Amino acid sequence: MELNFTKIGNSYVAEFQAPGNFNLHVETDSPCSVGVFQRTASSGAFAPVEVGGAKNYGKVIDIDFTGAVWPKTIQVHVPYQPTKAVVTTAQ
Repeated sequence: MELNFTKIGNSYVAEFQAPGNFNLHVETDSPCSVGVFQRTASSGAFAPVEVGGAKNYGKVIDIDFTGAVWPKTIQVHVPYQPTKAVVTTAQ
């Protein structure tokens, strides 16, 4: 699924429902960090997700996410408008 980002404050934010394990692929014109947040409740606040050791991923971010409880609502925050952003699920 293609992600659509909206500028909120100093970040571009996309939100989607993850039915199960997924891969996040984001490309930007400049190296950047990514913030990933999740919630399993149908509403309420998002909690940060630890995304590996490094915070700066360069121009391409490609990360697999696995978990035991699904579905989840995921938010992705990046400082630049992505040139490409795709989520791939096993389901």
